Amino acid sequence: MQRTLEIASKAPEFSLLGTDGLIHTLREYHSHRAVLLFFVTNTSYYALATNSHVIELYNEYYTKGIAFIAINAQKGESLKEMDAMKKRENLPWDYLYDRTANVISNYGVTTTPHYMVLNHNRNLVYSGRALENPLYPERSTSFELKDALEDIVASRPVRTPLKDPIGTLIEQEVAETALV
Repeated sequence: MQRTLEIASKAPEFSLLGTDGLIHTLREYHSHRAVLLFFVTNTSYYALATNSHVIELYNEYYTKGIAFIAINAQKGESLKEMDAMKKRENLPWDYLYDRTANVISNYGVTTTPHYMVLNHNRNLVYSGRALENPLYPERSTSFELKDALEDIVASRPVRTPLKDPIGTLIEQEVAETALV
């Protein structure tokens, strides 16, 4: 069983193809104060339901120096499908394709969506969910990801560094899609 990257661990480097046709690495975001990595799929109801919330976070925190990078966590999806999703949903962040699932494995991601905040040294300072009710974001009363981003912007230690992600197990993605 793979183990999720531990808080304070150095984030593993990656080199992945994006929907823009370019190869992206973690290093290229060196000028940002922090990086929000989030692992998603085009078919997870949980990931799809939180898109509008994450777009709101992007609109608030990208200009404050936080880079947003989505990494597709499902082997069966194509770059073409990812690009169509990015355009359909008007997703403003880089959307990268982990074709071999090596990055997912290196970060220990088993659920989508899974959000990880890396500080300026690229150490993990938050791992978990975006909010407590991803299927109905408007019903949420706790927003741990937003709180973590706010802590980073305020140069404070992240108060709640770890929350279990809420979503779909990556191994179940194919079965969940078949039920639709």
